[in-house]
Amino acid sequence: MSVNPATVRRPRRSLRSRGVRVLVRLRRGVRRRGLPGLLSLAASELVNYAFDLRYGVETRLGVDCGDLTGTVGDVSHAKPYRATQTLHLYRLFRQLGLGAGRGLVDMGSGKGRVLLIAALVGFRVARGVEFSSALCAVARRNVEQFRQRSRTATEFEIIHADAGEYVIREDEDVFYFGNPFDEHVLRKVMANISASYAARPRHMTLIYFNLRRRAHWVTKDTPFNRLPTRVIAGREFAIFEAVPESRGSRA
Repeated sequence: MSVNPATVRRPRRSLRSRGVRVLVRLRRGVRRRGLPGLLSLAASELVNYAFDLRYGVETRLGVDCGDLTGTVGDVSHAKPYRATQTLHLYRLFRQLGLGAGRGLVDMGSGKGRVLLIAALVGFRVARGVEFSSALCAVARRNVEQFRQRSRTATEFEIIHADAGEYVIREDEDVFYFGNPFDEHVLRKVMANISASYAARPRHMTLIYFNLRRRAHWVTKDTPFNRLPTRVIAGREFAIFEAVPESRGSRA
């Protein structure tokens, strides 16, 4: 049987072109982050992969706004789904002493990775508010898989809702934002958190990844004071705290 040489060379050309693309991405990564930063990112991705494999979940793959389905609210205010790095958030929770007895809400919870990490450090309650029903369905599957493999006692809930319309509950006192939406929605969420605090003052912690220029909306007319930013493997987490004893003492 004769073999067409062209059919043999094509895979080699394809493999070669893929190799070139990988090298180009690596070169850009080194320029942008430096070699240590690139190696740190690679290590973090390995941890993300191992986490998903260990618990039989899928949280790694990002989703662009245009691919989100079953949404409520205005999609124009949303950001693409990009999961927080597993190891970074685990370390942050440990550093801040968060976990046992606390109730966490992840605003824009996507596939639920933050909730699963919260369970690993012992949060009593972990709730996710997500405006895409498709991502909610993935998160619920992930939670069930995680429950079976971890035997966690954490109480989970995935809520399909516009974060700006979500009413804060009395047992919720830790709030996580992984850059899920713009200032328009953030202002509404902060008003709701502040109203809950006014109704029942309690120690609250708010964590915002990739804050950029939004700090004003977290502290304006709210009970929160900003604490020193925590930097983990080059990633910045803005930390805010509301403590009943310090009400009215803000500068």
